[in-house]
Amino acid sequence: MAIHRMMTGVALAAALMCTSTYVTAKEPAHHAAGTLSCNAGLQSLLPGVYYACQARIDASHQYARKAVSDLREAAYWGDKASQYALGLAYFHGDLGLPADPARGTAWLALSVERGNRTYMRDYALARSRLSAAQTARANALFKQLKPRYDDAHAGKRAERRYNRRTELLRQAAFWGGQAYLAGISPTGPQQNPGKGSSMPLSTASVLLDQVQRQADREFAGLHGHVKVGRLTGTEVKRPPTDSLHNSSDPSS
Repeated sequence: MAIHRMMTGVALAAALMCTSTYVTAKEPAHHAAGTLSCNAGLQSLLPGVYYACQARIDASHQYARKAVSDLREAAYWGDKASQYALGLAYFHGDLGLPADPARGTAWLALSVERGNRTYMRDYALARSRLSAAQTARANALFKQLKPRYDDAHAGKRAERRYNRRTELLRQAAFWGGQAYLAGISPTGPQQNPGKGSSMPLSTASVLLDQVQRQADREFAGLHGHVKVGRLTGTEVKRPPTDSLHNSSDPSS
């Protein structure tokens, strides 16, 4: 049984299948109807999911260099599907990358941390095809990649960011407030009598449930991951207002 051959766009979409629910259709002015777009709100909350989605779209448009860049960014935030896709791309020399089986195997080794059976199968097959010299190089490359991309670093980095960025949303949900999350809340201005239009607000608990489901999928299998969800404690400070405005600033 041969390792899956990554064909730009088609197999990349399969490798990133878990991101398919985060791709939406939009119809911006001066663009063709149905243009694909990734959920902007996830860039701040779950950057691994967002950049994996971007990579999938880049590959579908044959933007190989951009796809690789986005896969690397997603991998930095612990996205295992992106690490797997990079492994296949390097192993076979796809997406404009030079064929480098040793480097591809090192990326595949990172992807198997959470026990995905497909990733584990292809990692084992990749190792079986390496020469002794390539195996030694793959081990050395894996040691170089670990401090930046393994779950102890990248996975926990992404989890900390998510928990920090959703803290106010959890508080708003606890107090029955409303919130706005770019790319997730309904689009279009909301009319407030006497105050003109403003950003459309949604029930905070509904938004929290939406993003929490996505976070649980992204962090599934991450060792030590605790589902945060809604706050239930009594020592919660009331937010200054009953609405929350999310910044799309991609900084940490």
